[in-house]
Amino acid sequence: MLSEEIIENPAKNEYLFSFGGGIFGDYAPEQKVHSYLLLGATATPEEVLKNLEMSKNYLSGITFKVKIGETLEEAVKMVLKDSFGLNELYRLEFKISGSEDNLVYVRAICRNTPLEGKKFGDLNLYWYQWPQELAKGSELTPEIFEQPATKEYFVRFVEINGAGENGEKTVLKFRKKGYGEGEIFLYCDKVRVGETLRGALTRSLRDEFGLELISFDYFIFPKDGAKNKYGEYLPRVSVKVLVKFGGLKQKTVAGMEVEWIGVPKAAESKEAEALEWINKETTFNLAANRFGSKKEAGEFIEKLYAIGAVKVVARDIEKSGEGEWSDGLAVSLPKDRGLREKILKIYNEELQREFPGEKEEKDTGQLELFFWWD
Repeated sequence: MLSEEIIENPAKNEYLFSFGGGIFGDYAPEQKVHSYLLLGATATPEEVLKNLEMSKNYLSGITFKVKIGETLEEAVKMVLKDSFGLNELYRLEFKISGSEDNLVYVRAICRNTPLEGKKFGDLNLYWYQWPQELAKGSELTPEIFEQPATKEYFVRFVEINGAGENGEKTVLKFRKKGYGEGEIFLYCDKVRVGETLRGALTRSLRDEFGLELISFDYFIFPKDGAKNKYGEYLPRVSVKVLVKFGGLKQKTVAGMEVEWIGVPKAAESKEAEALEWINKETTFNLAANRFGSKKEAGEFIEKLYAIGAVKVVARDIEKSGEGEWSDGLAVSLPKDRGLREKILKIYNEELQREFPGEKEEKDTGQLELFFWWD
């Protein structure tokens, strides 16, 4: 039986994979275009597009082999290069088949290399693109994204990528308890009235993850949308974002566990139990714009422990010429509802002190709270 551990290591036994999740070309930000690889038995792209689903099924129905000694990633890269002429794999996602023990479904994102005249066996290869003219069925346009929204709309994060100090890249992974390894889940939010798309992304990444937005690309699919909790249909835009790599504000977001995959070595987050850490350092080092002295910071941490905090950790510790410093505390919450309310009360007081008018945090069963001072 295949598992995530088996797939990430050199294979001891052969198994199969298919591009059931598709092969996607990279984004072209200046055009807002995202490409999907199609295989067709006809001579022109126009004829292929007339039967789009059949063209997709050509690709997903073909299986390839992972040989003994290969990882899945190595096998996918080889197939992309040898069979499709695609030399640069950006990202690989997979889902283990629930019906076939020896099969993995793959979604690959790679460089959008020209395919003119190329074939896979007897089938022609084409990039199918979603430029803005194909999204005329959507209420959303590039102009809307640049202006404060007059109506709410959804935003779907298809990728959240992190950039390390030396340019290393990592990706944020979401998973739900009870689901199989390799299942792909996406985080969604919405753009509120009065927000631009950039403003909404900045808010969502900061409030939910404690991350700083660097840049983003978006793409619009025809008639893409969903109903809100009131049953009203709202249009939806998909985004790929790049953020400054850092420790996560919380381990669970929207009912999904979140973690960085492939943490940049040069930017790995250091953390330590808060009281031990500040007492060990020779210089004052915790949120200097909030606490006037080491004694004041220590009393704040001791207060959190006194009202029920399971553990208080100084997170995202960085080095400076004078030692180490941190601007954030991760507080592990107890199970007792009364104790959780006391800690949440202090958290919301600090939140209003730092970000006046910010929406208060509620008890959603989260495992920890992240206190952060700018």
